[in-house]
Amino acid sequence: MEQVLTRALTRIRQSVTDTSFMKFTLTLCICIVTCSANCQEQEVCPEQIPSGWAIISYRPCAACCGENGIVNIPRIKNLENLPEGSALEVCPQRIPRGWIVTGYRPCAGCCGGTGITNMPTIKKIVHSSAGTMLEVCPQRIPHNWVVVRYRFCAGCCAATGIVHMPTIECIANLPSGTILDICPQAIPSGWIVTGTRPCADCYTGNGIANMATIKKL
Repeated sequence: MEQVLTRALTRIRQSVTDTSFMKFTLTLCICIVTCSANCQEQEVCPEQIPSGWAIISYRPCAACCGENGIVNIPRIKNLENLPEGSALEVCPQRIPRGWIVTGYRPCAGCCGGTGITNMPTIKKIVHSSAGTMLEVCPQRIPHNWVVVRYRFCAGCCAATGIVHMPTIECIANLPSGTILDICPQAIPSGWIVTGTRPCADCYTGNGIANMATIKKL
């Protein structure tokens, strides 16, 4: 393996400047040397986060990745092989597809920050079973999930005031004829509304909401 890398680096060096070669070498070394836990976690240079991975921490590094000053090197984790229902605390970033935010934790100096960083806890729901229910932070509700109630929570989800925490239910693969009560929201494709009723559990500050009864066609 070392001989192959040495020959490859020699060929590349012949066609690039010393500065470019140094940046390439540093990047390559970080990816090779810091791989751990069967390459489920590793450090990389910034702006190189591949799909299916998430940043879990940062490490300040002097003159890394070809830079002259301090660079915050991200440590990333492979999410692809984690089992359904896995929960993981990550740095603030775009939430990966198939995961949802269930809470936040304030952390001083985390993730390369100098102050308080709100660290999201995310949960894998990509293959959740029909009928699975989960309380989450307010966010865009994923496909094949519906909001069935809300709970008032003071200071939850990195908020300073009252948060309306939705409980969501997975409706993927439910049989035809299934009937559910849901809070006001877009009606899922393949379902129809058969009735409504007032419900305090769907109240989000604008009065008692009308809960919809829906049926799968």
